[in-house]
Amino acid sequence: VRLPDGSVLVLGGDPPSASAWLYRPSLVGPASGEVVALPSGTGGIVTPTAPDTVAFEPDGITLTAAADNLGARALVGGPRTATATLTASASIVGSAGGIALIADQVAPADALVARFVLGEPARIDRLDGAGVTTLCTGTGAITLDQLATGVLFTVSGQSATASVGASAPVPVVRCALPDAPKVGQWGIAATGSGAIHVTTVTVVRGQ
Repeated sequence: VRLPDGSVLVLGGDPPSASAWLYRPSLVGPASGEVVALPSGTGGIVTPTAPDTVAFEPDGITLTAAADNLGARALVGGPRTATATLTASASIVGSAGGIALIADQVAPADALVARFVLGEPARIDRLDGAGVTTLCTGTGAITLDQLATGVLFTVSGQSATASVGASAPVPVVRCALPDAPKVGQWGIAATGSGAIHVTTVTVVRGQ
């Protein structure tokens, strides 16, 4: 059953199931130049990869990580691009954990990740299927005040940069990429065994 916000309610089965599901398909294509994803479904779509880690609320979604493994992840439906800037308006619930921005995800264990964890320097990791390689690490510890201004992750053809401050971005870690970026999905995750509240996620395709 298609609902007014564009999501699809799935019921029944053979034999009938006692469960029901909401599927939120993307209403934009993979070549979109800019997508503003709103958890309400009124803009672009964010799709949690593990439904048991997300709570939908009137002003956004809350992602709760049971472990520091990026399992509480939500991807922006539509864009598939190697180079872009992802901007997120998100806040940490409580006083622990952090925000991870996902770029170039080809598979759950194949992506670039910018980590902003409270009390730790920001860093950029490469997930390559076999493990995690830290490409670079910032110098100062991330604070709640920094995260309150928004976080960004930009991937160009040669480098990746993680920044804080949506209106006037301040880089907190930048590094050269050992390989060309891959065409993949972009999104956000809770990290550091904490929870985050996400209001918007914007993907702007790179040049």
